Amino acid sequence: MSLLRKLVASSGAHLSDDVLSRHVSGEVESRELDGIQKHLAKCWKCRSRHDELDRAAMKFVELHKQLGAPNPPEAPKWRETFLARLDQSALELAPSPWWSRFGHQFGAQWSANMNPVLASAAVLLVASVVLFFIWQRSLPSVSASELLQRAESSDSTAAHADGPGVVYQKIRMKTPRGFLERDLYRDRAGRRKAKADAVPADLMVLSAKLQIAGVDWAQPLSASDYKSWHDRQEADSDEVKRSGKNLLTLTTKGSGGIVMQETLTVREEDFHPVERTVELLDVGNVEIAEVNYAVLGWDAVNEDLFEPLTPTIAPASSLHAVMAPASRVPPTATQLLDTELQARVALHTVGADLGEQVEVVHESHASVVLVQGLVNTPERKRELSAALQGIPDLDVTLQTVDEAVAKQESEDLVPPSREPVVTGHPALEDKLAQRFPNSDERAAFVNRTLSLADLAIAHAWALRRLEERYTVSQMALLNQSGRQTLELLVRDHVATIGEEIGKEQELFRPFLDSIQTEHDSSGKSLGREDWRGSVQEVFESVEKVQEDVRRLLVDPSDTPEVPETLSRDLQFGITTTKAQLSVLTDQVSSPFLSIPAIGAVPGQDESKKSQQEKP
Repeated sequence: MSLLRKLVASSGAHLSDDVLSRHVSGEVESRELDGIQKHLAKCWKCRSRHDELDRAAMKFVELHKQLGAPNPPEAPKWRETFLARLDQSALELAPSPWWSRFGHQFGAQWSANMNPVLASAAVLLVASVVLFFIWQRSLPSVSASELLQRAESSDSTAAHADGPGVVYQKIRMKTPRGFLERDLYRDRAGRRKAKADAVPADLMVLSAKLQIAGVDWAQPLSASDYKSWHDRQEADSDEVKRSGKNLLTLTTKGSGGIVMQETLTVREEDFHPVERTVELLDVGNVEIAEVNYAVLGWDAVNEDLFEPLTPTIAPASSLHAVMAPASRVPPTATQLLDTELQARVALHTVGADLGEQVEVVHESHASVVLVQGLVNTPERKRELSAALQGIPDLDVTLQTVDEAVAKQESEDLVPPSREPVVTGHPALEDKLAQRFPNSDERAAFVNRTLSLADLAIAHAWALRRLEERYTVSQMALLNQSGRQTLELLVRDHVATIGEEIGKEQELFRPFLDSIQTEHDSSGKSLGREDWRGSVQEVFESVEKVQEDVRRLLVDPSDTPEVPETLSRDLQFGITTTKAQLSVLTDQVSSPFLSIPAIGAVPGQDESKKSQQEKP
C-alpha cells in the first residue's frame, strides 16, 4: 500500500483503473484517499478517466432502473409470497426492535393492499423529489462574472506568488485535423521573459484566428484573455454548468464574426483554468487543455528558455572607452507589411477598428509601423497597449482624452458617441405601440435595433478601409501567411455584418411579414469579379439599410404610405446585402492566394495587375 501512495504522490505516474474504480464506488480506505485526491487535483488525464468511470457507473444504474421498473411481477400472489418470505427471513436472521417489526408488517400490508396506480404515483413523487435535490446540488453557485473574476485572481496568484520560481504548464491543442502538445514557462517574479515559441508554418492561419478569438499563443489558457474577449460579447450569452466532478464550465456565445462559441473550464476548488474551447466558423472546434501544471525552482529549468537579463554594470572610474551602439538591421518591406497586419489583427481583437480614433500608419520610407490615436480612458489605453505588445518594428503612441487636453493638442477631442438617441415620431410608431405598450420595452427595442445597424456599418467601414489600403501592388508584397491573415480579417468582418443584418431581420420580422416584398433580382449583378468592388457594394447596401432603419424608427414622417414603402425598401435591402455578403465570402476564399509573386514592382500599372487577379 505504501507503494501505491508513492505512485499517487508522483506527478509522473498515473492511477490504475482498479484504484479509480474503487474511488468511484467509495471503497477506498481513508489512508489512501488523501493521496488519490491530491493526484486527481494535479493530473488532468487521471481526472478525465475518473469522470468517464463515474459517468459509466451512473449510466449502468440508469439502465438497471429502466430495465427493472417496467417489469414488475405480473400476478399479485407472487408479489405477496415474495414479501412474506422477505419478512420471514428478516425475523430468522436477527432480532429487531418492536418498532422495526411493526414497520415491516405495516409496510407489507400497505404494499399488498395499496392500489397499483397510487403506488406508482408515490414512487414517481419520491423520484421527483430525489431528482430535484440532485438537480439543486448540480447547479453552480457562481455567476459568469464571478467565475471569470476568481479565475483571473487564481492565475495572478499562481504566477506572482512570493518566492522565485517558474510556472510550468503543458497544454494540448486539438483541432479537427490533429493535435499539438506544447510546454510553456513563465517567470513567477515577472523579471525574465520566456523566449517566443515560434508558430509552425502550417498553423499560422489558425494562430491568427485564435488571436481574433482572444487566445494568446503564448498563454492560451489565460483567464484574463478570455475575460477580455467575453466582455466584448452580448451580455445575455453566458451559461455556467458543472461539466464533471469538481469542474465548472462557462459557455459564451459569440456575437458575430468567425467565432461561434467559446468555453472556459475551471476547477471548482481554486478556479484554476484547465480547458478552453473555441468554435470557429470554418475550422470547427479547437480544444486547448492543460495536461500538466507545476511550479518549479530555477535549478530544475533550463535558463536558455528565457531571454537573458539586461546586465546593469556601474562604469569604472578608470575606464574611459566609449562603446558605439550596435547598428540595427532595418526591416524589409515585407516584414513591415507583416508588422502592419499583426497590428491590425491585434486592434481588431479588442474592437479598436470600429470607429475609435486609432489608426495604423505605415509610411513607405519609415523603418517602423506607427499605431497612434486617442482613447477615452486609461483602462482602454492599457488594453490596446497590451494587445499590441510584442509585435516587432511597431511604435505605439496612444493618448487618453485627458492627456491630450492637458497638452492642448486639439479641440473637440472626445470621440463621437454612437449611442442612439430616440427622437421624433417614427414611421412605425403605431405598430410599435401595439406590439410594445410599455414605453420602456419600446425604447429598448428601438435602441437594440439601432445598435445592430450601427455595428454593421462600423464593420462595413472597417472593410472599406482594408479595401482601400491593400491595393494589388501592396498585396503582391505580402507573403503567403500575410495574405491568409488579410483574408481572415476580411472574412471576420463579413461574417459579423451578416450576423448583425440577420438579427435586424429577426427583430423586424413581425412588422414585415404582412408586407409583400418580392423583388426580382435575377439578371442583376450582386458582385463584381474583384473583391474590392464587392466590398464597395456591401458598404453601400449596409449604409442604405442603416438609413432605412433610422427612418422607420427615429426620423419623423407624416406621409401615410411611407411605413409600407420603407418596410419594403428595408426588406429588399436586407435581402440584397445578404446575397452580396455571400458573393464576397466566396470571392475572398481564393483571390488572396493567387496574387502575383512576392517582389513585384510596386509601381506597376494597377489596371494591368487587376486584370491578372482571378476570383
